[in-house]
Amino acid sequence: MSSGTDVLIVGAGPTGLVLALHLALDGISVRIVDRATGPGTASRAMVVHARTLEHYQQIGLADSIVARGIRMDGARLIIPGGPTVAVPLGAFGQGLSPFPYVLSFPQDEHEAVLVAELRKHGVEVEWCTECLDFSVVADTVTCQLRSASGDIAIDCSYLCWCDGAHSRVRERLGIGFAGGTYRERFFVADVDSGDHRAQHEFILCRRGEDFCLLFPIRTSGMSRLIGTVGRSHESQEVVDFDELRPGLEAMLETDL
Repeated sequence: MSSGTDVLIVGAGPTGLVLALHLALDGISVRIVDRATGPGTASRAMVVHARTLEHYQQIGLADSIVARGIRMDGARLIIPGGPTVAVPLGAFGQGLSPFPYVLSFPQDEHEAVLVAELRKHGVEVEWCTECLDFSVVADTVTCQLRSASGDIAIDCSYLCWCDGAHSRVRERLGIGFAGGTYRERFFVADVDSGDHRAQHEFILCRRGEDFCLLFPIRTSGMSRLIGTVGRSHESQEVVDFDELRPGLEAMLETDL
């Protein structure tokens, strides 16, 4: 089977979804595929910056995103046994942007908004669909797709790969992915902290070489906790959260 479109987007994360939405708004035919079985169910990336909201304002999405997220107006820096420092962020960028703050909005909820908005413009994400290969002849890109219903070849003018660091086309074309790695090991968890301090601000705690960062992520009250695993667990291949819990609760002075 063969089918065509102006633009084929591989990867239905925020980048691919926003690109598809802009193309649809501009009247350009677009298809978007992803090998996942459906939308994400984890919080993953959670900070929406002012520039992104300014971008959404241009397409009428900013108010909806802000209403669903949590505005973080400050940061609190804590050193156990030492002073606590409060840093207001509410006026950060005041007069420079209509969104002078940091917005917390989990990626799965964020993607759901974009998928629904895309559907309004007649574009459905094609899940369980993987791009196996592609070839270029003159001004046409031919892509070989595999889905649960079989294989299909799609001709398009542009192929956009928005599938992250492990992009197959990046590997195929020998395009690097600049960056480095940290020596430390980090953990990330979504937790119920019951901590009123984390409702509208970051909480950063540091003890020696270790640190953790707690901030609100869902309107249901869940918070995101990020930190270093610590030297005492560095040699372990697998670290259970319960092994980290006592030290983290002592550092944050709250239950997790």
